[in-house]
Amino acid sequence: MRHFIAAIIFIFIFSSCKDNLQNSLTVYKIAEEGLLRSNKNISLATDLVYNAIEQKTQDYKTLEVAAKWQPKAYEIKRLSNSIINYIRELKEELMAEAGGNGPDNKDWENNLTVTGHVFESHGRGKELFERLTFYRRDILSVDSYLRNEFENKTNVFAEGFNYKLKDTTEFTKTYFNNIPLIGAFVMLSKFENNVKICENEFVRFCYNQIGYLDGESMFEKYTFVVAQKSSYLKAGEELEIYAGIGAFSNKSKPSFTIYGKNVPVDENAIAIYKLKTPLKAGKYYLPVKVEFTKQNGARDTMEKTISYTVVE
Repeated sequence: MRHFIAAIIFIFIFSSCKDNLQNSLTVYKIAEEGLLRSNKNISLATDLVYNAIEQKTQDYKTLEVAAKWQPKAYEIKRLSNSIINYIRELKEELMAEAGGNGPDNKDWENNLTVTGHVFESHGRGKELFERLTFYRRDILSVDSYLRNEFENKTNVFAEGFNYKLKDTTEFTKTYFNNIPLIGAFVMLSKFENNVKICENEFVRFCYNQIGYLDGESMFEKYTFVVAQKSSYLKAGEELEIYAGIGAFSNKSKPSFTIYGKNVPVDENAIAIYKLKTPLKAGKYYLPVKVEFTKQNGARDTMEKTISYTVVE
C-alpha cells in the first residue's frame, strides 16, 4: 500500500485552494485522473484483505480468532462505504447543478459558481465536514486495539488541517472557495482517497490480529510428559523411563470419557482422572475415549484401553 500512498502525495498541493496558480484546468484534470486510479487500486488491494479474512474463517486453525475480527472488518467496510457513497452523491449533485456532462455543456469543468452554491448555499460543506468527522470517530470506535493503534495516525482531512480547531465555515472556505467545478471534484476524490487509505490500514490491522493468538486461544499447550514402561517390577529388574515435551490441543475441542465418566480438561488441555484401585489383587482395564475436531472440521473418536495390575 505504501506505493499507492506515495503516488498521490502530490495531491496535497491542492490543500491551499486560494492560490490561483493551482486553478489550471489541466492540472486539476491530471490530479482527478490520478486520484481515481489510486482509489481503484486501493479498493482492489483492500478487497484482497477482506477475502483473506474470509478464508481465515474457513481454516480450522484460525476460525475462532477470525470469527472475532471478521465482523469488525465488515463494520469498517460498512462505515467506509457509507461516507464514500455520500461523497459520490455530492459529485452527482454538483454535475446536476451545472447542467450535466452533455455535448451542450462543454465548459462544466470551469464553472466557478456551482461549487460555492452547493457547498455554501446548500450547506454541503457543513454536512461533509460533519460526515468526515463522524466517520473518523466511528471507525476508531470499532475496537479498542484499533483506537490505540490509529488514534494519532488517522487523518481523513489533509495534512495541516486540524479539524478539532476548525469549524464548518473554515472547512468550506479552505477546500471549496473560489475553485472551478473540476477542482471540487478533485477535493472530493481526495477525501475519498483518505477514507480508502484509512479503510485499508484498519482492515489489514484486523487481518494481522488473526495471526496473533492470545493465551486463551493458543492452538497448543506444551507440557512435560513422563511415562514408565512398567508399573510394577521385581527386585533387580530394569526400570525404563520415557520423557519428552507434549503439545496438547484445546482448539480441537476434545471431550474425554474415562471409565464411563466425562472428564473435563484443565488449563493445559489435559484431562486428569483419579480412582482408587480395587482391594482385590489382579489385572484391571480402564477404557479411555476422546472425541475431537479434526482440521477439516469433522468430529472423530479415538479409544484406548489402559491396563494396570494390583499386587498383594
